[in-house]
Amino acid sequence: MVAVLGMCGLVATSGLAPAAGQTSRKAAPRPAAASPTATPIAPPIAAAIAPPKPPAGTSPEPIGDPASWLPLEEYPPEARAAVEQRRTVFALLIDDRGRILQCNIVESSGSALRDSATCGLLISNGQFKPARDPAGRAVAGTWQSGIRFNVQEAPAAAE
Repeated sequence: MVAVLGMCGLVATSGLAPAAGQTSRKAAPRPAAASPTATPIAPPIAAAIAPPKPPAGTSPEPIGDPASWLPLEEYPPEARAAVEQRRTVFALLIDDRGRILQCNIVESSGSALRDSATCGLLISNGQFKPARDPAGRAVAGTWQSGIRFNVQEAPAAAE
């Protein structure tokens, strides 16, 4: 039995020899029907659980009250004489033993003398617990803060 398929000229045979004058060509295999794929309803459990984050390190920690490191009476008289109420923001570099190595003014009070005195007092009087890395080892770190000068003159005595 031989069947000729339309215009494409393919001949399908059922295992019989071709008729005289015909060549034998096998039909191209039909593509297999696509098998339906399963769509997961929820992601796999391993993807849904995030690995634990390693412990974060810590920043240097002041020992005591940093305001006590900046007693007004230790500022030079010229720095105290300015009646402006301005804020100084500073950043301190702390070594792995808690010592202040460097003071940088981030925002000036407007008085170079006052800013310099602030850094000098911080370096002389400041004490810190050092920063810690995630493994708990002491490391160098930075600490930033500010101080607002609120210098008030004594009221004049009434006569």
